[in-house]
Amino acid sequence: MHQDAERLRFPRHDLALKIQERVIVGPEEPTLAIDVSALTTGTGVQRGHGPLRKNRTVESGAAENERLVELLSADPDLAADLTENEVKTARPQVTVAALTVAVGDEEALARRMDRPGLIGLLVVDGLLLREIEVAGTVVAELIGAGDLIHPGDITGSDLSPLHGRLRWTVLQSAELAVLDQRFTLCAARWPQIFGRIALRAVWRTHGLALNLAISHQGRIEDRLLLLFWHLAQRWGRVSTGGVRLDLPLTHQTLAKLVGAQRPTVTQALGVLRQRGLLIRGEDRGWLLPLPIPQELEPLLARRAVRGDVSALT
Repeated sequence: MHQDAERLRFPRHDLALKIQERVIVGPEEPTLAIDVSALTTGTGVQRGHGPLRKNRTVESGAAENERLVELLSADPDLAADLTENEVKTARPQVTVAALTVAVGDEEALARRMDRPGLIGLLVVDGLLLREIEVAGTVVAELIGAGDLIHPGDITGSDLSPLHGRLRWTVLQSAELAVLDQRFTLCAARWPQIFGRIALRAVWRTHGLALNLAISHQGRIEDRLLLLFWHLAQRWGRVSTGGVRLDLPLTHQTLAKLVGAQRPTVTQALGVLRQRGLLIRGEDRGWLLPLPIPQELEPLLARRAVRGDVSALT
């Protein structure tokens, strides 16, 4: 194992947390488990959201914070259903405008985008927090590379007769690919790309369902552990001490993600630290120690683990 942390590479569709979907005839407890079978040390390349390629800029765009990029270079997973020859042809032709949104520039996300045929914005880099408030209660969702969003044109009240307030926070400077009429015309020869775009929206709904299931766990410590292992699927890095999460997650943000109050989360995090299940580093990052503790077995589905996870320590 290298000393430098390696990014975990997961297929985006192999969600770390899995919910068993089935018809329940009689009273039965729902099942929510973490599947650690997708954990790898980053030694093999899998389809999914690994490190983004940096040589994707084509030319300067018209706007000050906008430029043209090769979409299939920025997000190779979108070409997963194309043949090798098709990828070579499509890569330089499928170009889109890319916007850079800096930390603190939330107004850029709230603005309506008057672009013909706008499908949405595809996050290719960075980290955003999407919050919705209803009747004084706030819930949140982390948005990262590969997620499809459509800010500005949708408000909380559009989704329900309830009056909801929608807020965006830029946690890490983000790059957003604009999927508009230009993209549609460029990619028209390869409908498989549109299928992968649609799949991104489906993946996001699955992620939201998992977040909802996590927030319904009875014990706050279980909610937090499930959340951290869920986040590790996308943002975790295996190090010699465990799985690192270098995400700017405050106690207040964690409370919104698990449906709890900040003081309760602070207390629960202290309990997890005392039990050695979660460590907060001096650099404000998070560490999930390995091997996985036996006491977490009721919450973990350790099926078909690729290698011995305990060997990573």
